[in-house]
Amino acid sequence: CTQAQTGAAAGKLCSTAKGEREGQRAYILGPALSEPTHWLIVGQQNGAWQILRTVTITADNRGVPGTPWALASGAQVVVIGTGTGLNVREGPALGQKAVDSLADGTKIKLSAGPVIADGLEWWQVDGRSGWVSADYLRYPDATQ
Repeated sequence: CTQAQTGAAAGKLCSTAKGEREGQRAYILGPALSEPTHWLIVGQQNGAWQILRTVTITADNRGVPGTPWALASGAQVVVIGTGTGLNVREGPALGQKAVDSLADGTKIKLSAGPVIADGLEWWQVDGRSGWVSADYLRYPDATQ
């Protein structure tokens, strides 16, 4: 992607495989000769490859380590890459009141979700009355 000839690469989309996990494959993609703009997680369903999750890479989440694999209710995950903590909100939206904060390294269980709001994927935290953004959640073995 970064070695393509400038003229031939114009307008092209480039992807780089980043790993596999439990039947899923992760890719980063974006315009050729540029920084990646999205994570794409795919998996096989009914014999065909399907998009399971897309994550837009933003200034806020660019430095979060690990692969943002598709999450599921009941999953055990870890909070990572927030710097100052992950807000737990009353409901699944940025406009909802923050009722708690989870420090990096906190392990949580997801009880419901996802809900898409404000361009983010939200999950309800088991044992707490609130919702968190998936941008800062990773499976414990996928934090590198």
